[in-house]
Amino acid sequence: MNKIDFIIKNKKIILLLHIFLTISYFISFIGILMLYIYNKFYISIDLYKASIIVFRTGLIAAIFSVICGFAFNKYLDEIKF
Repeated sequence: MNKIDFIIKNKKIILLLHIFLTISYFISFIGILMLYIYNKFYISIDLYKASIIVFRTGLIAAIFSVICGFAFNKYLDEIKF
């Protein structure tokens, strides 16, 4: 059981959060892979810049998905009677 399961009770939100986190980790991994290719072959400085942008995008997507998960959970808790 995850630590997040104790905070977020709705299973649909947890499933959505796991899907989005998996996608953002994959995006971040692609950024790390691009940085590795740049360091291995020294192709272009544009590859370095693109790898940093892709990695940052993955991190921002992960943070955004967690914040949205908490916000949706709080919203659903407030509308219950």
